[in-house]
Amino acid sequence: MQPCNLVLADSDGTLVWSSNTTGKSVSGLNLAETGNLVLFDTTNRTVWQSFDHPTDCLLPGQNLVSDNSSQGLFSLTVLNGSWATYIDSDPPQYYYTSDNPDSPYWSFDGHILTALQYPPTSIAQYIQLGHDGHLRIYQLDNLENNMLGLNWKEVCDILTLSDCGYPMVCGRYSICANEGQCTCPAEVNFFRPFSERKPNLGGTELTPISCVSSQYHSLVELKNTAYFSFEFSHELNSSVFWIEGKKIEDCQRACLSNCSCKAAVYDPYLNMSLGGNCLLLNEVFSLMDVAVGTTFLKVQNSPNAPVIFPRQKSPFKVIIGCTLIGIILILSVCSALSKKRSEKRKAGDFLDLELLKNDKCPTSVVNEMSELLIRPGQYSSL
Repeated sequence: MQPCNLVLADSDGTLVWSSNTTGKSVSGLNLAETGNLVLFDTTNRTVWQSFDHPTDCLLPGQNLVSDNSSQGLFSLTVLNGSWATYIDSDPPQYYYTSDNPDSPYWSFDGHILTALQYPPTSIAQYIQLGHDGHLRIYQLDNLENNMLGLNWKEVCDILTLSDCGYPMVCGRYSICANEGQCTCPAEVNFFRPFSERKPNLGGTELTPISCVSSQYHSLVELKNTAYFSFEFSHELNSSVFWIEGKKIEDCQRACLSNCSCKAAVYDPYLNMSLGGNCLLLNEVFSLMDVAVGTTFLKVQNSPNAPVIFPRQKSPFKVIIGCTLIGIILILSVCSALSKKRSEKRKAGDFLDLELLKNDKCPTSVVNEMSELLIRPGQYSSL
């Protein structure tokens, strides 16, 4: 501790953190039973306390207010009369909101969230918003059963979400199924996993999206997929990124016409002819495997490669189909012409004979002429 200042430094003396109380009258330091670290002056007045600076942990009795935040990928905040958790993005992507304000783990009056000790007889507890987005309560184990040192065990996971409901459960661009099974999109021309052996790390684009070459943008369709923030986006984040009552084609066009859009999530909650809801994302985290829903991922095509748009048939299949139809038509025409010529030839063989069979021509002449008629493939000399 420096004069009037509490600091945290590396082994080489490099400053990591400071209480920024230099110049203030600090005479002592006290760690309260609640876990609150307090710097006080000669009159025992608090100059600085750790409870005023929440990080990823919240101790019993510590308050969380909306105007005091720290940096991190995940955040817990007070919003619109409730508290919510979100992953850092622009705009924020929410994945949980408090539906019931009554809980043995916290109290909330609409403005301040206070962590409560539960059960009250516990030695020590804290709530932590982890690097995976889970909000867990930890409790100190009985020291009699732990002779090697302090040991914290998890008491509960407060958010009560399914594994696939967390933004980074499968990393970016990967699809979560069966409570945590991760797969990268099958479109290997546009995406690749960070690690073949660790699919939970997610994937990345092979070619980053460029607004300079927006004419080469297209969408890759992922059927039976949804997004964790879909149900929260409308009520907590009303913006241009949420579109109601549109057809799936409108959702695609909206993303392609907006360079900041990297994906469009469509849910046909109504009859397909009436339209559904569309969420545009400018940052893509984990996707969810569902029975109904479609996600379109924007990809950057090479200038030399044909741009492939969603819901269009493969050009190769179209060419093959047209070729087969053409061959069938040609064979049909040739068969019809051949049959017609054959019928004409057969009719011509007996044409003269039929003309001779009339009342003006004697029967003897007809019989003689029939023997002299030239058949196809035969020759006669008179």
